[in-house]
Order: sequence, then C-alpha cells, then structure tokens
Amino acid sequence: MSEPAGVLLQAGIGEAALAAVLTQKVSHGGDQVEIGHLLCDLLFRGDADGDILILNHDPATDLLFLGWVLNHYSAEPIAPIWPVLDRLAKGMGPGAKAEGVLVSTFGRPWEKIGIDGARLTRRAAENVDAGLAQRLSDRLWSFARKGQFPDAAASMRARKVQCKPFRTAWTRYTAWQAEKERPFRIRAATPDDPFWLYPDFAAAGDEVWEWKSYTKTRTVIPGADPASFRKVGDVFVDHRQVWVHRLAAGSPPATVPTGKGGTRANPDAVWEYAVVPGADGGSLTWLFNRWDTIFYRDADRVYAMERGVGLVALPGVSPTAFRPFGDSFGTDGMRIWSGRHPLPLDLRKTRRDGFFLWDDAHVFLAHHRLPLEAAGFRVLMAG
Repeated sequence: MSEPAGVLLQAGIGEAALAAVLTQKVSHGGDQVEIGHLLCDLLFRGDADGDILILNHDPATDLLFLGWVLNHYSAEPIAPIWPVLDRLAKGMGPGAKAEGVLVSTFGRPWEKIGIDGARLTRRAAENVDAGLAQRLSDRLWSFARKGQFPDAAASMRARKVQCKPFRTAWTRYTAWQAEKERPFRIRAATPDDPFWLYPDFAAAGDEVWEWKSYTKTRTVIPGADPASFRKVGDVFVDHRQVWVHRLAAGSPPATVPTGKGGTRANPDAVWEYAVVPGADGGSLTWLFNRWDTIFYRDADRVYAMERGVGLVALPGVSPTAFRPFGDSFGTDGMRIWSGRHPLPLDLRKTRRDGFFLWDDAHVFLAHHRLPLEAAGFRVLMAG
C-alpha cells in the first residue's frame, strides 16, 4: 500500500525515564545505536519524503505522544519503530500503560498497539476502539499548521512540538552527522560507488552531481560543497551558495507538442544548475508552504521563484517583515507581492479569493490586471 500511514501512541512516562530510554541501544543499519540517534535518523532521512516523526511529552500529565507516519507506507521502513516501542515498554514505570494504533491518515486502523506490564502487544484491527484512533489522529494533526507539518529542523526549533530529550538527541545527531558521518562517507566514496545525499544526488571527492537514471547521465552542480549540500524547497544550497535548476541559454524548449493537443518533456532540452548571485546558502529557507512555495528568504533578502528564470530578489523587502497574504501572495506591510511583481493595490482595502485580488480601484488575477470594475467585484464560483 502506498497511502500515508504509521504508528500513533500515547504512553504514561516521566521525562527523566524517557530520556533514559533514548540513551538505550538497539540495532540499526548494522550497528548498535542509541534510540535517540535512531529516531533522529528516521526524522532526518524521512524529511525529504514528507514523513512525520513527533515525540512530544507533556510534563503536566507525564504523557508521551509518539507519531511515526510514513508518506508512503510499507512494512520495511516502519520496522525500526518496533524495537523502540519494546524498549519504551521496559522503561515505563510499574503499572504504567500505553495505547496506540497502526493507522492510515484516512482514519483506517490496521492494528491496536498496547504496553502493559512492561510488555508490547499488537492485536488485529477488529480490537481497535474507533474513538482511540480518532483521538490519536487528532493529537497528531494538532502539530500541523494550515494542514502542514513542520520539517525536521523547524520541528526541533518549535518548543511545543518535540520533547526536550529528543531535541537534545537531535543536537548531538546533527553535530555527529556534520563532523563525522558525512565527511567520512564522502571521503570513502568514489565516482563508481558514491555517497548518496538524496535519491537522485550523489557526491564523491569534491563533486556533487545529479544522476538521471533514465538517460544514465550526470549533471554536476558547479562548486557545490558535498558536506553541506542540501535541498530547500525547489532550490539547492550549501553553506555558501544557492543554485536553481533551469534551462541553459540557447537550449531547445523544455516541452514539445505530442500531436494530440498536449505536450511532453523534450529530451533535447539542456538543463543546468546556475548560481543565484548574492544569495546566502547558509541561511536560505522556504517561506509559507513547504511543498508548494513561491517565496524564499536568506539573512538579508526575500526572493520569489520566477518560472524560467529562477530566484529573483524583491527589492527593498525586509525578510523579517515579510508575511503571507492569503495562500499565494506575500506582503511586507506596505505592498502586496505576486511572485516578483508588486501590485498597485491598497493593502488596507484589498480583498482576496484564491488567485484574485481587488481593492476599490483594481482587480488582479495573480499579477495580471483585469479590465473589470472593482466596485462590486465578486468571485461567484472557484475553478
């Protein structure tokens, strides 16, 4: 099955006991590693696919909430959670209990999970209380904002998402990864046996490249540092620079007609990774929407993604003042921006509906002004 699904569990355990559990070791990737390290590894490696890992502890009630949800569920990638729950069972105090479910995000439970008497139990779906599945699903979604869960780094910065022992483990994990794991594996890599940074991006020596399996070709990201290379939204960064993926100058078009009224990717198109001048890779982050973002910021500037061009800096816009305006626009408190286009609208009087914006004088669809009367304008039906 490929639908999102995973384990949701609520357990009675104190923070000190939880911290002790996270230091215990289990088998992972052929090694014995601390549970905190394992959970950090799952969080880090699942981040690019939209997997969710929440380890939240409420000190007022001594209740732990654990959520490990895969965006594309299968039995093999969910397997590392079972020894974790087994050690959690043994680390809980006398008489402490836990209850949980293996459930899809559509609310369909597959198993009931329990901890009682220091023993982990798993039972068939017919034993699941529908109310339990709903309560735990509601708890999971309480950590989302506008229907989106924070990425790994953001979840660790948010004090009310991940618990303190998990944040401590994350600090150690990221330091280990930066200082030991990545550098060691990159040094040991060769072009024929590279270190895979992401499923389609590899490194060896001083080079980072994209591997296109369907054409069996490599595209080098010029000047990229393998140790700090990462993907941010639809762009790529290291600790210094930012790259966008775009058509090279003089390339044939990205698509060609199919002859049936549609288009298909043009195999003759030439793509490149181009540096964004002046952008700081060390501080670049996406804004507002993790999976469908238009805007980015670094320490000094705000950028908009322009189709066919890449990132364009918005002149005079402060990154600390820039805020969302609806789902598709941004504002610095003075102007409304549709991508890289400032709109001549009165911010105090502007209304919005989807991609439509209007005030008392103008009507816009995205950044295109429409020849319509603003007075009385309404969107009767969204497309």
